[in-house]
Amino acid sequence: LCTDWHCGAVVKPETVNDLNKYDVDIFHTRASTLFVNALKVVEMVRSTCDVNEMVVFLGGDLIDNWLHPEQIQLQELSPTQQIIECEKAIIRGLDYLLANGKFRKITVPCCYGNHGRTTMKMQADNAHATSYEWLMYQSLQRHYSKNDRVQFVVSSGNTLYMDVLGQTLRFLHGDAIKYGGGVGGITVPLTKYIYRQDVGIRADHTFLGHFHTLTNGSGWTVNGSWIGPTAYGLKLGFPPERPQQGMKVIDSKRGFTISTPILTD
Repeated sequence: LCTDWHCGAVVKPETVNDLNKYDVDIFHTRASTLFVNALKVVEMVRSTCDVNEMVVFLGGDLIDNWLHPEQIQLQELSPTQQIIECEKAIIRGLDYLLANGKFRKITVPCCYGNHGRTTMKMQADNAHATSYEWLMYQSLQRHYSKNDRVQFVVSSGNTLYMDVLGQTLRFLHGDAIKYGGGVGGITVPLTKYIYRQDVGIRADHTFLGHFHTLTNGSGWTVNGSWIGPTAYGLKLGFPPERPQQGMKVIDSKRGFTISTPILTD
């Protein structure tokens, strides 16, 4: 799961009690580490079974954008420059998997997030057409168009569905789900959201990001983030979480088996 990278964001240690530091150089370091460590996990799984396919979910908020005054004041890159750096990191990562992963096929489902928008507020009908990230996905799709081992599936809507080894998977960024601040955290509103979605198209598992807290539930996975603790998050009282992304293993006979974080620091 690749979500909430927030390329271009700057986190100064003094603003987060020295819990974190983040800039463009650290972004690229964590990007390289993510794909290397993900493949290490795959090799461990291969000690007991064959792994021939990988799904790499690009799930939005991959750039930080200029949504608030402090972002404009502190960031090193403009939104368009952030997209360029983000695309470079994705290409390096996918090329690494292609060169070293021994995969017959890599499928890349893509959903846009709320940070990559070009509008003041998120829109619905044309959210994809007003997204820097959706534009980047189109560019990546063209980049790999002649590589038979890579298939991009780019969503023009909020939600994307894909069949993998007999399982129907649902992908979305997650900003449509309202946290609500309840004691149960995201669990209750997410369960309600999935129930409503299943009325239309039922999914065996739902993957999303947005909430920066790696959590595995029954039938759903919320991804962590690369950016780690921020001044904004600490101000709102969110518990600081180390930079990490999630990975799940799906077996053709047994369904989902292993869930593990991929650490990037």
